[in-house]
Amino acid sequence: MTDRTRLSTPLRVIAWIYLILGVLGLAIGTALCIGLGLESDPRGPEALAWIGFFFAIAAIFYLLPATIGGLGLLLGKPWARIPVAIVSVLLLFGFPIGTMLGGYALWAVVSTSVRAGGAPGIAGPPVPRMREPGPLFGLLVAMAGIGAGFVVVLWAGFTLHRDAMPLVIEQYHLPAILIVAAAITYGLYHVGRGVARHDRRSGARRDARSKHADWREAQRLRLIEMRGDPILSAYADRIERGESWSDAQIAYDLAPDMSATCAHLAPVELAMRRAGIIVKLQFGQIVHAACVIDEPALRARFAVALPAWYGIIPDYDRSYEDPPAAALGCTEHGALIYVIEPGQAPPGSPVFPA
Repeated sequence: MTDRTRLSTPLRVIAWIYLILGVLGLAIGTALCIGLGLESDPRGPEALAWIGFFFAIAAIFYLLPATIGGLGLLLGKPWARIPVAIVSVLLLFGFPIGTMLGGYALWAVVSTSVRAGGAPGIAGPPVPRMREPGPLFGLLVAMAGIGAGFVVVLWAGFTLHRDAMPLVIEQYHLPAILIVAAAITYGLYHVGRGVARHDRRSGARRDARSKHADWREAQRLRLIEMRGDPILSAYADRIERGESWSDAQIAYDLAPDMSATCAHLAPVELAMRRAGIIVKLQFGQIVHAACVIDEPALRARFAVALPAWYGIIPDYDRSYEDPPAAALGCTEHGALIYVIEPGQAPPGSPVFPA
């Protein structure tokens, strides 16, 4: 499965423009060169040499990158921003239409190449870092680059034709060249940074999919093995119905005289199991008993005193919308027997001690 990125409207417009112009340019140039090659006019080879040379230059630097970049963007490929950005930079010198198209394309690529987001994780200590420039800053850089590009193009035109140029262009052409270079550097930097960030996120998604696939394969092999055992086959059916059963939970369930909690809670845990209460191991020293506690009868039958306790679980780190939970616990060993809170008990729930 290939990774795709969602295109913004400006990028989609640029992708179609570049793809159409690139394909048309390649088709027209190829047809023209073929026509000149078949021409019987003795001047044909000379014309083909000149036109073929300029067509090859245009194809290498404009038409092929525009076609590849436009098609790549439409297919959702993150690397397609790089050839589009390169073509856009070169178009800035095609005053005036090329300058406008290249400037718009650079703005589209730069302003949409980096998006906020990330995977949730554990918060760590704040790390001082520079503030990320926003889209408005990128737009201002693109506008400054386009404006400076006009000055550079005009200066180049006057210089090539050896004409007298306006004083303002002569005075400011060097700063304009520096501004254009800075804008191009900023744009290419953010394009590359956006691609790198997308690649990192794509790599994390691929790792997650790979781990999930490995888990599913391991689960499939485990179920096949369990089906070969007449005792474990019943648990395989329950797992396929969506229940969670680890090897430790199955071993606990198959041993009614086994206790998982500490010495302070084990008598209650074993009495629950012998009374037919469904008690399931969660992990470690934590189990869940599907019953409601009759607190006076519990305290009369068992010595529930510190470090053992019974009560409602404190609601810190829990939403106020979460239903209350009750448990027997041990403050010394961290063992817990979760039970059904009386107000949350469905009709017919077993009561312990009966």
